[in-house]
Amino acid sequence: MIGAKGKPWGLFATMAFSYFYVCALFASLFGVFWLIYLDEKAYSTRLDIFDFFDLLPSKMAITMVFAQFVFSLVIAITVPIFVFLRKGISLKEYLSFKSVPSRQYSVWLLSIALFQFSIVVLAQFIKLDPFLDEKSMTMAFKELFKPDYTTSFLYFIFIVLAPVFEEIVFRGFLFKGLRESKAGKWGAIITTTVLFAVIHIFNAIPILVVGFLLGLAREKTGSIYVPIAMHMLNNSIACGLIYYIVHFG
Repeated sequence: MIGAKGKPWGLFATMAFSYFYVCALFASLFGVFWLIYLDEKAYSTRLDIFDFFDLLPSKMAITMVFAQFVFSLVIAITVPIFVFLRKGISLKEYLSFKSVPSRQYSVWLLSIALFQFSIVVLAQFIKLDPFLDEKSMTMAFKELFKPDYTTSFLYFIFIVLAPVFEEIVFRGFLFKGLRESKAGKWGAIITTTVLFAVIHIFNAIPILVVGFLLGLAREKTGSIYVPIAMHMLNNSIACGLIYYIVHFG
């Protein structure tokens, strides 16, 4: 049923959409990795179903890249449809495409840069995420950064596509529905932060902080452009660090 004109989807509908997008991401991950497994199996008669999970560490990074591409396509197609079904509110208003002064970007971009710096410092003393196998992750990213992969496509996915479409769905579409429901601003910030961490489960602890900063920026500025810029900077720094570790670490 089409709801009241001029208002975003309510709390329960927005939570249902949240479930849909989380499932879409994990379905993309599994689907892409299954295709990689079938491709490997075609070239190796010795590879059987029990080798599926043994193959995962070395193919994790490339799986994440192509799954992100599929997930972005899902967002690009479905979000405009879901907004269109809510009559009386434009896509621009729903997703908070609103210009803000450049000084607001400076403050929030600095917060992300400082957080990434603190992560680098802390990583020298403690293992931030007990679920990560550093050796497996290094192997996975070495596989990804090999010359036979299209490096420009890799950076485009991580630095441009992922930030834009993840922010459209989390700090745009879902945030709007939650913010104007009984959940309010803190419910919107916390819920989108947790959901954001869930889809980045392999790096969930620092992502909780990043997600909270992105949600706070969205609330304070009223614009999706600021969290998109923050997300791009965050991923740019992360890509730079991964490249350094893989090639010089």
